[in-house]
Amino acid sequence: MQSSRCPRINTCLATALFLVLLACITACDSSSSDDPPAQASVTLQAQADSADEVTLEWETTAAGVTGFRIERAEGSGDFQEIAQAGGTDTSYTDTGLSAGVTYSYRVWAVGDDGDIACSAGVEVTTPNAIILTALAVSTSGIDLSWEYSGDDEEGFRIERRTAGTDFTEVAEVGAGQDSYSDTGLDSGTGYTYRVWAFDSDGDILCSPEASATTHTPTPPASGAIIADHTSIDLEAVPSEWIEEAKAALHIAYGHTSHGSQITTGMSGLVGFMGDDFAYNSGGTGGALDLRDSPFSGASDLGNPDREAWEAATRDYLDGHPEVNVIMWSWCGQADTTQENIDLYLSLMEGLEGDYPGVRFVYMTGHLNGTGLEGNLHLRNEQIRDYCRAHDKILFDFADIESYDPDGVYYGDRYADDACKYDSNGNGHIDDDDANWAQEWQAAHTEGVDWYDCSSAHSEAVNANMKAYAAWWLWARLAGWDGQ
Repeated sequence: MQSSRCPRINTCLATALFLVLLACITACDSSSSDDPPAQASVTLQAQADSADEVTLEWETTAAGVTGFRIERAEGSGDFQEIAQAGGTDTSYTDTGLSAGVTYSYRVWAVGDDGDIACSAGVEVTTPNAIILTALAVSTSGIDLSWEYSGDDEEGFRIERRTAGTDFTEVAEVGAGQDSYSDTGLDSGTGYTYRVWAFDSDGDILCSPEASATTHTPTPPASGAIIADHTSIDLEAVPSEWIEEAKAALHIAYGHTSHGSQITTGMSGLVGFMGDDFAYNSGGTGGALDLRDSPFSGASDLGNPDREAWEAATRDYLDGHPEVNVIMWSWCGQADTTQENIDLYLSLMEGLEGDYPGVRFVYMTGHLNGTGLEGNLHLRNEQIRDYCRAHDKILFDFADIESYDPDGVYYGDRYADDACKYDSNGNGHIDDDDANWAQEWQAAHTEGVDWYDCSSAHSEAVNANMKAYAAWWLWARLAGWDGQ
């Protein structure tokens, strides 16, 4: 009996176990057929709007975003955070970039617990550009400088216009150049510039426009302007007024040998203190426009006579209206009568009246060893008194060579143009008397305290001081107040 019931029991148990197993399998299959939740993402786009600006735009699928963190890398460099944005923001503009540079960006979505998702890095390259700057440096000059991010140019073309006019070309410069000085401009006038990069196929790129207005001339200072032994501290002259003098002045200077001490001193000064003090006829290359003995018909204030220089001045000014400073020197002829000095002063005053746009520089005559009681000193005092009383411009040639650079006075010791003086106290100059310039030079270091240069009839330090005083005077004539 038992053996007949056992197969049925086993069959029922097997069937029950099969049904339980099938139910479990069915439940697992049902669970695994659902899609997994999507992973949060940030999609980023970047566009260069200009040479220095990139705009970023993004979208995110992340939930719970409270903000975004923007990162940037330059070239192959590391990412650095540059900004943060709000949770509802979808764009950001990055400014102040460099032209022609490749930047990479990525954006992080941020939640309360930190970073949620990050975009893939996106590269963008800013376009090349020419960044142009214009700076007025004087009444007649504007300096241009530019930065070009490319390296494919064969040159640059500079164009200029004034208000209400079209651009015209003013110059071309070669590849790699990054500056240009525009000179000979009108004072107090606005100029606008642009610069083109070009190659053999034509124009590559143009800069944005840049503008500057030349300086307005400073009105002449009231009162006399006197360059004398107190005017030899060249370091006291502001460098901007040296530059203004070079830009604004056009000087014609007539002289013979004694008067050449000024120009040979100025020539030597270039080697001593640099090209900032260069001069030439025409003022090319940024130098001072000083025309050395350009007149016809006269050599100095007394050669060939006492009036020829005045006619020569008129002829030169009529043919060269750009000249705005006239200076003549004596070569011994200042030791004359009071009437002859009156003639000199009268002729100068007539020129001033007929050429109101020109500054006329008066001058005393060089020393001759006759001392304070001599006729030359009286005539020089006559010139000084007139200049002080009538607010004239004076280059006091005699006063400068009456002092050494330390301010020691030799005018009361019968000093002469060679810088000799009455060192033994006998009331006149002897062959064995001392020379103050030689003594001073021997006690000081050449190339540090003074410089060697030609100095007709005299010593180098005498020409040194006259060069210093000349540049002091040029700065004053350009508008410096002397302070």
